[in-house]
Amino acid sequence: MNLPKKMMSVLMGVVLAFGLNPVAVADAAEEDSLEQQQALTDESAEVFPPIDNNLESHELIDQREIISDSQNALAENAVKSDSFDKDIASVIEFIYVDLQVASYGDTQLFAVSLLDSAVEISHMSIKIVDEESNVYFLDALSYAGGAASFEMHIEEGMLQGAYRITEINYLVKDDATEYSILVPSSEKGAYGFTVLPEGALGELDDAEIVESEESVTVFTIDDNGSLTEKDTVGGALAAAQSSSVSVFSARMQTGNIVVALDPGHGIDPNTGVYDPGASANGIVEADVNELIARYCKEELGQYFGVTVLLVPRYRSVNDRVDWAVANGANVYVSLHNNSATAGAYGFEIYVPNESNFNHATHVVGTQLAQKIARRLAELGLYDRGIKYRDSENVNGSGPFYYDDGHLADYYSAIERSRQNGIAGIIVEHAFVTNATDAAFLASEGNLRSLGIADAKAIAEQYGLLKVSEEQYKGVYDYEYYISHNPDVNQAFGADKTAVFKHFIEFGMMEGRQGSDIFDPIYYKSTYSDVAYAFGSEMSKYYTHFISFLTA
Repeated sequence: MNLPKKMMSVLMGVVLAFGLNPVAVADAAEEDSLEQQQALTDESAEVFPPIDNNLESHELIDQREIISDSQNALAENAVKSDSFDKDIASVIEFIYVDLQVASYGDTQLFAVSLLDSAVEISHMSIKIVDEESNVYFLDALSYAGGAASFEMHIEEGMLQGAYRITEINYLVKDDATEYSILVPSSEKGAYGFTVLPEGALGELDDAEIVESEESVTVFTIDDNGSLTEKDTVGGALAAAQSSSVSVFSARMQTGNIVVALDPGHGIDPNTGVYDPGASANGIVEADVNELIARYCKEELGQYFGVTVLLVPRYRSVNDRVDWAVANGANVYVSLHNNSATAGAYGFEIYVPNESNFNHATHVVGTQLAQKIARRLAELGLYDRGIKYRDSENVNGSGPFYYDDGHLADYYSAIERSRQNGIAGIIVEHAFVTNATDAAFLASEGNLRSLGIADAKAIAEQYGLLKVSEEQYKGVYDYEYYISHNPDVNQAFGADKTAVFKHFIEFGMMEGRQGSDIFDPIYYKSTYSDVAYAFGSEMSKYYTHFISFLTA
């Protein structure tokens, strides 16, 4: 019995950032407070394996041991809430669990969304408990209004059996109030998953499935592309095996991620001063950096739900980052090439260090770097590793520290981005000082490949999708859309790609009719079950209708 993968990277991108909110949750009661969670986090009980400075290997943490060692101290020092806030059904719209059954080496994904989509979360964490009451706390990796995403790495040594989410803690932006919500087990089971050895899912017999049903609630995706809660593992497996996943090729984001691409070095637009960067073997770093960045931007332009910024090439890196942040950047990618002795070759990527200060930047930066590294290695470049560099004493100044006392990051692009709460990374694609690498960089075709590789990795990290008019022919027709939306026609006119992108990114969200065969307002008012499921979020009616047509 094989559990098929359900294109979760696509779904999570939609769910987390742009409100595909399909499952409501159950009752609430009492448990520990956010202060306990934060204290435990400060004791380094995090689920992400630390990355050593050479990135030769990941050092695994025995998460259960860390938490057990910390609990006695926490019992004396933690501040407890007098009671939990409100009933969960009045606050939380859904809790999403990616893998119903996970094995060692898997990465489990979670999403939580508040009922009030107008609320903007500044911090959220979830508490997970296994069958022996070992506790795991996860801080959110990303936020989109009232929704947050989480990851948990399933490592060797973790207890086999059922895990469940028991608590949600969050802070609202510009609100000092801490909210704690209990996620209790119920007659339907807990919101969680089961850890089993690799391949053990196919070996479960009926008795074991029945036993698992008492402690696990799972979710599957039905043929209409909706998340459905299943009361039993067996029912979930059956649904997973019978459900079509093809409809997800048409699903995409209705919000936006802003990516800042910084082509290292170059001409300062304010002073006209030219910084060539490294030069050797006929290669000028600033020039190839710019071409890589432009090809990356061009490739990302084919995806929906993304705005790409080319950062002005100020001499001050801090000015570059500040400009990107002021323009809404969610991530900062500094594109470079390297120099050293003639024997050094290959690519390396620098990411935020392991400080607890804005720790999500370390996690997200490392994830993105891993995806870029995989793409660059596929081009035949040597992988020197993913690295970080701590602040140092340079000419009598430094080292510098973050608010948590940890050494700050050495590189300004990373440190300044982190101070502003976004992940910043530096991609050193190759060495201009190495003859082989320089020959690679001398080809514009190869520079284009580098830019595309970076772009595809960014798209993968943020769940971006390319879609076509053909996939949306049931709800979109170019001629109809421009004739019935004069503002779009005036803005984009004959640019069919721009018009279609407007429909995908804005038109559906606003409920604009895109073809003569589908009226979203009529569809919403006619089918009460669909209206009940999707509420006021108009973009869902289009994708639901497409799912209906392709089922």
